[in-house]
Amino acid sequence: MSFRRTVTLVTLSMAAVLAQTVLFPNLKAGGVIPDMVLVSVLVVALDGGPESGAIYGFGSGLFIDMFLREPAGLSALTYTIVGFTMGLIRDRLIRHPWWHYPAIGALGSVASGALFVTLGGLAGQEHLWAVRSLRIVLVRGIYDGMLATIVLPLGSRLLTRVPRVPSSRR
Repeated sequence: MSFRRTVTLVTLSMAAVLAQTVLFPNLKAGGVIPDMVLVSVLVVALDGGPESGAIYGFGSGLFIDMFLREPAGLSALTYTIVGFTMGLIRDRLIRHPWWHYPAIGALGSVASGALFVTLGGLAGQEHLWAVRSLRIVLVRGIYDGMLATIVLPLGSRLLTRVPRVPSSRR
């Protein structure tokens, strides 16, 4: 990975975490804030594939974990799995019609939320096993889907301007 691309991805991660922790708590819909870090993971996974999505998801997840009270690494594990999976889905998409963006945002958000709740419950966070969590996951899925309609095309344009160094693996 080139230095310029690394700086761009770190900046994108910092901007997503700042937006999620500073801006979006004031823009709640149904008592839920969107997961801007997840949407940035989707941008990177759709642009760079499963490996880039997983690496970026892990790093961004560790960064957002500093602001959460859940067990450290829970967001990192969740975003790693979702980033890798969405990168695999990208390989199967031939075209990107406009409706793919909200669908991918909503699907990624619901998958991430369900995974976060499940892994958190297994890690001893019993408060996540509640009907309220289901409502939060579904409302956040809708919110992230709407946000992805704007963010995914813009992020894709940003990342395509930054050259990628080809992988040495074949």
